[in-house]
Amino acid sequence: MPGAACIILTLKLRPKLNTGGHIGNFKQESYDLVRDFEDQDEEANRAQSMEEQLNEEDLPGLRGYIGPIAFTELKGQLIETICDIPTLKQAALEIIVEGLDTSPFEGHIFSRRLIKDTFPNLVSRLDDLLSRVLTISINDDSSKAYALRREPYSEILAMMLRCKNQLSEVILASGNPVPAIPKWGANGDISKFYLHNEFEMLGILFRSEVENFFATLDEYYDFLKKAVRNSIVSAAQEKMEQLIQPSRNVTRVPEVMKPIETGGPRTSRRESNLYHFTESASTRIIQGRQKAQINTAPTGRLQEVLGNVGNNFGGRTQESSERQSERESQRSGGSARRTRRPEGGPPSDSSDDEDDDLQRPSNQPSHPIPRIPPRNRHTPNIPDSSARGIQEPHFDIKLKYDNIPTWNGDTDVIVHWIAKINNIARLSLIIFKQLGTIIPRRLEGPAEVWYWSLPGTYHDKIEVNWDMMKKAISEYYMNCKCLDKQKARANRACYCEFKYAKETPSEYFIRKSDLLNTVYNMNDSEMILEVMEGAPANWNTVLTMQLYMSVVEFQAAIRFHEDTLMHLDGTVRRERYEYSPRDKDYYQVRTHLVGAHVKLAPPKFPRDDSNVSKRKATPEQKGARPCHHCGSLKHWDPECKYSYEGSRMASANLVTASSNEEDTQREYNDLYFNLEDNEERMEEVNPMLETYHIERKQETKTNQDFHEDILREKPPDALSESFKEPVKPVKFALNRRSQHRLA
Repeated sequence: MPGAACIILTLKLRPKLNTGGHIGNFKQESYDLVRDFEDQDEEANRAQSMEEQLNEEDLPGLRGYIGPIAFTELKGQLIETICDIPTLKQAALEIIVEGLDTSPFEGHIFSRRLIKDTFPNLVSRLDDLLSRVLTISINDDSSKAYALRREPYSEILAMMLRCKNQLSEVILASGNPVPAIPKWGANGDISKFYLHNEFEMLGILFRSEVENFFATLDEYYDFLKKAVRNSIVSAAQEKMEQLIQPSRNVTRVPEVMKPIETGGPRTSRRESNLYHFTESASTRIIQGRQKAQINTAPTGRLQEVLGNVGNNFGGRTQESSERQSERESQRSGGSARRTRRPEGGPPSDSSDDEDDDLQRPSNQPSHPIPRIPPRNRHTPNIPDSSARGIQEPHFDIKLKYDNIPTWNGDTDVIVHWIAKINNIARLSLIIFKQLGTIIPRRLEGPAEVWYWSLPGTYHDKIEVNWDMMKKAISEYYMNCKCLDKQKARANRACYCEFKYAKETPSEYFIRKSDLLNTVYNMNDSEMILEVMEGAPANWNTVLTMQLYMSVVEFQAAIRFHEDTLMHLDGTVRRERYEYSPRDKDYYQVRTHLVGAHVKLAPPKFPRDDSNVSKRKATPEQKGARPCHHCGSLKHWDPECKYSYEGSRMASANLVTASSNEEDTQREYNDLYFNLEDNEERMEEVNPMLETYHIERKQETKTNQDFHEDILREKPPDALSESFKEPVKPVKFALNRRSQHRLA
């Protein structure tokens, strides 16, 4: 709390005893919980000096357990204190068990091996939980009350819950009960404050119960080797064989389990659980790499998208070999197949037996009895609306080719596209099979080129149903390199990045979470942490991650505080809602003609399309509005013959013009004068050359006159005057302000 000082209390330690007493099977051993962090020689010297200075008789004994303190007795500020809780003692356990009216627990040995090798992180967490506590003064000012911190307590409980969930089946298979998760005090309420005597007793009891819990799990699971112990597996297998011996389907307990995490807190950067979803791709990589690299399970999102949709209609779908043999048989003898019963058919076909057993009288006409097709118990029983004669309003669901979404080979949207097709394929078994032949006609661009480059025999194999087609597409596009790119893209995704500069916080959450769910298996806390890592740091002032228990609550909070989050960063403008048209950094797709405005008056003069602009382009070609004077798209406003009269009328209403009208007119003038500037630059770079032809004189002169003319005239000057290029006056380009004045 602000203004509260951290007080360090130095309390006397109760010496560690090696009494040999026990509760049930609990055996006391002398061990040191801090030896994992300090040197053994220094710890031994410090323990020896402590035993010389302290004496057990000098310490006050533990009194009987009273209970928590009422909140009305507390006063002052809540501060964090560092204190020491002694190790397990026989007398303390007996007093606390009697005070809480609980039964003694069945103890297990928490040996030195478990402390130093198996659960060193657990020991350090317990030390931190029971040493750094919250304290507050009581009304009499003579003593203080203590309580636990919530964060380390929740981490220890979460660790025990994960271990229990993953080992409960193994423990039950061995014939033993699953141990219960320990809790603080009588009901697990850590918000209550206790005196030092009661707090010390509760701390001793909680620590011993936690150690007993993990010592019990260690008997069934080897946390160092990350596997179930062989003795437990063999015993479980024998019991399972005795129970289900008549069924011959013995379910073996797996010898190797998924490693149980007992380490530090979960981090957001985890290894991806992606694998190659194709058999052919897997076999190629197995030849070059180890098989263990591919045995990891896929993510939940990809399992749902790439799973077999045909399982919803009962069992596996037809294989490609059956499909190919069926087509060959249809081509060769399709008519004969319809008339006679195929060889090797199922013997349990009751319909054929019924036809053979039917006995008709001789006087009855030999009309064939319509055969009732046997109903497959796996196919969904969809009632026919026409048979029931439904007359009430209902939706007429008819699918067309246009209802199937197209795909152009973009791997960024392939997961969404497959999910949409899966949703359509689940409607019925017929649609599921027809999609195998419809999907190739909904491919576009590179995807279409790839598919039709495949051989025809491969087309017949994958066009059986949607699952076969989906498998072929995922084999080619969703390879290891593609998934690695998606993983890197998900890690780099952040708020308002390139190509998403105008997204809202809600849109960012949807984009980020969708990328993470595609390539990672994350729980809610990890997902929230990853989303906040890509968001601005000032979001933490509005969104408190510890308060949201699920991703749905976190998404709803982002939507609720969306306006506040967008206003937090002062450098980011809300260009979606508020912007200035004069801002050069703002870019918007133009959906109207240049110079057009809602308040623009209609033309006052008749339309004159005969006047075509002599500039580089007309308003129609440049996407500008028509002439303001006559409404023609063939020339600009200054080129109209009614421009003089129209300008006088426009200048009379110039005072009442708004800023938006002035801005639109300025855009129109800029577009018009830019055309003139481009033409002038072209003339300066490529000056026009004029060619002059010298006509031959018709007069006849004598040779003497001709020589006199040559002597009198200078040949170089005459030639230069005859073939010299005309010199054009230099035309200086006018600036935009001068052009506007001239206009």
